Amino acid sequence: MKIWLSLLVVCISTVCIFNKTTALAFTNGVSNTAKPTPSYAKWGSLAVQEAKKRYPDSTVIDYKHVGLKEISSTESQETFKLWMRNSKHEFGLYVYVVYNKANQKLSRISFKETSR
Repeated sequence: MKIWLSLLVVCISTVCIFNKTTALAFTNGVSNTAKPTPSYAKWGSLAVQEAKKRYPDSTVIDYKHVGLKEISSTESQETFKLWMRNSKHEFGLYVYVVYNKANQKLSRISFKETSR
């Protein structure tokens, strides 16, 4: 009986140590893999902020970066699609952020509602 009890304690201890080591290894792997901030993050924050101002009764429920487009040799356009919700309905909102490439200053921002 004592032998079985000793074996049981050893087995449980081994499992606990293995699980703790595995958990630590997994946690360390995850915490060391921070993603870099995307180049469009600044403009995405601005797009959401301006959409909230323009549609104060709506909530942004989803966000997608559509892409970057070169408008001219001096300007670029970041396009975002937001999914908005208010008390009446849900709708898509394209936000076009045009900025000066050299100084990273906002040139203009425009909006286009869509049903999809």
